[in-house]
Parts: sequence; C-alpha cells; structure tokens
Amino acid sequence: MIGEKQCTAKYGRSYLARAQIAAEASRRQYLDPQLATRRQIEDAAAKIRLQRENAQQELVNRITLGFDIDNKAHHQQPGTQSRFPGRTACA
Repeated sequence: MIGEKQCTAKYGRSYLARAQIAAEASRRQYLDPQLATRRQIEDAAAKIRLQRENAQQELVNRITLGFDIDNKAHHQQPGTQSRFPGRTACA
C-alpha cells in the first residue's frame, strides 16, 4: 500500500511536470512569431549577401573587361579605327 508521503510526492512531481508543460506551451505562443520573424530576417540577409556577391563579381568583370578594352585599343595598329566610339587607338 502506498503511504501518504509517497502519494504527496508523486502528486507533487506530476504537478510540477504539468506546470512545466503549461509554461512551455504559454511561451510557445510568443516564441513562434519570433521564430518566423527570425527566419524572414535570415532569408533577407541571405538574399542581400547574394546580391552583394553578384555585384562584386560584376564589378570585377567590368574592371577586367575595361582592362581588356584598353589593352586592345593600345595594341591596335596605328591609323585603324577603334571599335569603341570616343576612344582612339594608341600608336
């Protein structure tokens, strides 16, 4: 037969477990919107990082292309027309 102290202890443990579950359920209603917001922020940050990387690569490409254009114009035969308006071939 279970004694009074054992019953009280068992009730106390189950009460604490139920109270903990209720507290977690209550916190969840506040945490779910925060989690959704955090995911949106992380998604936006990833898109911004990708845009930045693409912009940096585009800048590198343009700089490289600019050097190529200048190099070709520099090595063009004297007296020939430049392929690029406003630029003249170097002798």
